Amino acid sequence: PLALSEGKRLIGDTFIYQQDNARPHAARNSQMWCKQHFPDFIDSKRWPPNSPDLNILDYYVWNAVGQLMRWDKVQNYQSLQQEIKRAIRLVPATEVASSIDSWSRRILQVLKTKGAYIK
Repeated sequence: PLALSEGKRLIGDTFIYQQDNARPHAARNSQMWCKQHFPDFIDSKRWPPNSPDLNILDYYVWNAVGQLMRWDKVQNYQSLQQEIKRAIRLVPATEVASSIDSWSRRILQVLKTKGAYIK
């Protein structure tokens, strides 16, 4: 639900959502929930190879969140969750959109490197 609400806030009502290969994300219930709730969803059968270069969460969002977090405020699990949520709200939507726009270029770079990481 957080990914859905933040996706709508940052990108609008029409976006494509893709999870990573974490076991909970590949679970049947998780896949069904995403198919039912996201405007468009790339299911686990259509995921690209496990590459952080092809996942916006890996190549942009988590780094931005980490930079915006007030790490000195993290004292326990609850404060970590609160700080992550606060930092996510601060990620500029324009930068998320720019990162999404670079996705096609990233795919071509990964193809050129035959699946190796890109710089």
